[in-house]
Amino acid sequence: MAKTDRGSSAGRPETRPENTADGQEALRRELVTTARDLVLLLRKNTARAEELRRLPDENLAALDDAGLFRLRAPKRYGGLEADLRTYMDVVAELGRGCGSTAWIAFISNATAWIAALFSDDAQDDFFAGNPDARFIGLLAPTSEAMIVEGGTRHGLLSIEMPQEIYGRLLAGQDQSISPFL
Repeated sequence: MAKTDRGSSAGRPETRPENTADGQEALRRELVTTARDLVLLLRKNTARAEELRRLPDENLAALDDAGLFRLRAPKRYGGLEADLRTYMDVVAELGRGCGSTAWIAFISNATAWIAALFSDDAQDDFFAGNPDARFIGLLAPTSEAMIVEGGTRHGLLSIEMPQEIYGRLLAGQDQSISPFL
């Protein structure tokens, strides 16, 4: 994917309509309604999720079809770049149907947001051609921060994710975080 300009010629970020208060409110209403429309399906599948000990494929497909794995993905890759309130309101609405599905939507979108903070090259690897990429990660400090000449050095973070279900792998075989950090 070609690189896109992230700001105006004056060096200030452009204000896109969806990044205004009114734009985010409209997006929030739309996405919460979309999540609300899934509640009965998710509720119907809660026993199945318990039996499987994972989300039923129907729940994952419903989130995919509704674009709810795109909540925090970058707009330049087809994501929604929803604000934090929208993200939380959508997750809360999904939780009315199935807490497990809401949890996966919560973690996947949070981890996609973290991936959106990586370098442009890493973002291209993660999102280009797949704005619905699912990310599941657990970040946990593996050492303490240390004061060093010129600032601080922080320990590595580890990521674990169930590869058999979720599409994009951020970590290597040893589960240490990607070299893109």
